[in-house]
Amino acid sequence: MRMLRSTSLWVMAITLVSAALGVRQSLAFGETFRIDTSGTEYCGHLDYARFSGRNALPLWIRLDSANQVTVSLTPNFDPDWTFPMFGYFYATGNSAASFVAGILFADGAYATIQGQARIDRNSGLVTQLRGVFIQNSLIYAGCFSSGQFRSARN
Repeated sequence: MRMLRSTSLWVMAITLVSAALGVRQSLAFGETFRIDTSGTEYCGHLDYARFSGRNALPLWIRLDSANQVTVSLTPNFDPDWTFPMFGYFYATGNSAASFVAGILFADGAYATIQGQARIDRNSGLVTQLRGVFIQNSLIYAGCFSSGQFRSARN
């Protein structure tokens, strides 16, 4: 009987901790970040260009849910210049998470990201995103690029 009570207490404690982590994780959504990218874009045979913070197209990301982010080409998320990316967001600890997301457009263009998020232990808010991306024909038809991204808090 004593073993059963202590097991019940552990189960209850684990359930409460899991619920608290779920609340903390849910607070992380709605955050918006400016994204700095660096990498290489390839267009045609032997034609490529490197890009970084100085000459890269500015992007913004909004964390919508554990299954969706919205990418924007404008800081105010003008609906004509945004697109959703679908994937997964997993907590990997009290101050970290991993994510993967992508989108395939009707014309065959696509984009995908994979990375890590830093989470503030006290508030549960995401403070930084970083990772890698691959895109094909997203901005210019026939061009693809890959590289790294890192966020700067808005």
